[in-house]
Amino acid sequence: MMEASVGEGAREVVITVAEQLMEKGEKRGERRLLMRLLQRRFGPLPTEVLARVEQADAATLERWEEILFAESLEGLLAEPD
Repeated sequence: MMEASVGEGAREVVITVAEQLMEKGEKRGERRLLMRLLQRRFGPLPTEVLARVEQADAATLERWEEILFAESLEGLLAEPD
């Protein structure tokens, strides 16, 4: 009985770790796509912009999806009011 409980606990840990790794990979992919789109739209990106994209949280990345409607890089990356 104890062995089954330990096995189930280990399985849950493995699933949790796998989910975290998948989420991390998805965010990395979102960042890479955003950087490519920014470079296509606005040309070479300053180092500080690349750093901001790398450090951005999920909500910020989602807000920056407005790239399709942005008139400037500065306008896109501006903090919301």
